[in-house]
Amino acid sequence: MGIKIQDIAYVRFSAPDLEAMEAFLTEFGMVCAERTSNALYMRGLDEDPFLHVTHQGEPGFLAAGFTAASLTDLETLAHEENSSIDRLDGPGGGSVVRLTDPGGFQIEVVAGRTRVPRIALAAPAPANDAYGTPRLNALKRLTRGPSHVKRLGHCVLNVKDFRESEAWYNSANGMRMSRSSMKYTIASSTEPGLATVA
Repeated sequence: MGIKIQDIAYVRFSAPDLEAMEAFLTEFGMVCAERTSNALYMRGLDEDPFLHVTHQGEPGFLAAGFTAASLTDLETLAHEENSSIDRLDGPGGGSVVRLTDPGGFQIEVVAGRTRVPRIALAAPAPANDAYGTPRLNALKRLTRGPSHVKRLGHCVLNVKDFRESEAWYNSANGMRMSRSSMKYTIASSTEPGLATVA
């Protein structure tokens, strides 16, 4: 039966140098939400408490997190998958059920995270268009700096058997194509027998 996943929540990685990761992710456009001696939590502009976690360690992908609609859904999933509900680490708290997909990836399904205030940006400079010229005879200068990450929209997992993984995500987590015209993206991997699913 499963539950219906609402959205992607975050991705987890490990890296040996948290200073370097924070510098890279900040230049990419994320904002530091919290830093501990062995973990770095980065966020975007929206209300998610974090969307990228880096743990101190050997470089690698650790997990993808997805949001359940409620704690009740999380309890249903834990019961159906014979798993436990644990406390979620990091800003915003919440609860998590940890699963392993057929490809061996750790999948974390979360609920009850506390939202945080949005980070406001300065209003964009007026732009001339076909309907008006609010910027008549005024220079428009762009500020140099990183882009602004709003939210996490997707992640990509390399899987050995696309159909097996698709069936697991559909049954356990209720992930479905949002439109009948949407297609999965499958690309070759550098390793034999792997496909990229986005």
